[in-house]
Amino acid sequence: MTASRFDPSRPSPDGRCYRTLAAPDFSRQRRKIETSFLISIDFVEYRLPRFGNDRCACRVWEIDELARLSVLGISGGVSTPSRTTAVVNALVKDVALRVPADTGLIEITEAAPSLFVGLSRGALGASGEAIIQRVEKADLLVVGTPVYRASYTGALKHLFDLVDYRALAGKTVLLAATGGSPYHGLVLEHQLRPLFGFFSAVTVPTGVYGAPDDFIGAEIVGEAIRERISRAASEAVSLLNSNHANAAAAARVG
Repeated sequence: MTASRFDPSRPSPDGRCYRTLAAPDFSRQRRKIETSFLISIDFVEYRLPRFGNDRCACRVWEIDELARLSVLGISGGVSTPSRTTAVVNALVKDVALRVPADTGLIEITEAAPSLFVGLSRGALGASGEAIIQRVEKADLLVVGTPVYRASYTGALKHLFDLVDYRALAGKTVLLAATGGSPYHGLVLEHQLRPLFGFFSAVTVPTGVYGAPDDFIGAEIVGEAIRERISRAASEAVSLLNSNHANAAAAARVG
């Protein structure tokens, strides 16, 4: 997205205010500065020809483009309707309210026929390969599972067994789970977080766990879980901004 220049009275990203001068014949120098994941800002400098010993310059800041994130929810639930899918969907929607995003959802119940045709990635058909590539290319993953035998479902594990071990390095992952009692909540820390630690992904500190009292059927009704969903989504966006800013700084140094 290209926009008009900022109001000169507003500070630029380096904290200073600059006055905009009309200079149609001046040389223009630009260098890209990535200040956040969402906004790329161009530094624009106009220099006037030298008059004696005097030389003046003006600087303005322009919004150059607005990047869209790819936010992908993955539900490891094996039933329909699914409380796990409800939580994953709520998290994806909350993130999309905070940043421009293209969202999607993979439900194991629908993806299973494409994923279970082979035990290795090379044995997958075109539809199975497309699912794995969606996972690998997403900017943010929202991964949820019901608790089965004190862990995530085997169907969900099979999906990630097919993902390249390098593909998720540095990517942000938001964790969610549902269970038959409040006592299974630590599955987020003991099972899901170590799984994505193996992939060198960055997991959001706040995970979301849903117990039976948080739902009526597959509908989220608990106020506490709604607040936790909001907090987790906010943290996920902050992590995305931080990770992108660090990457941009490293690219400039390089």
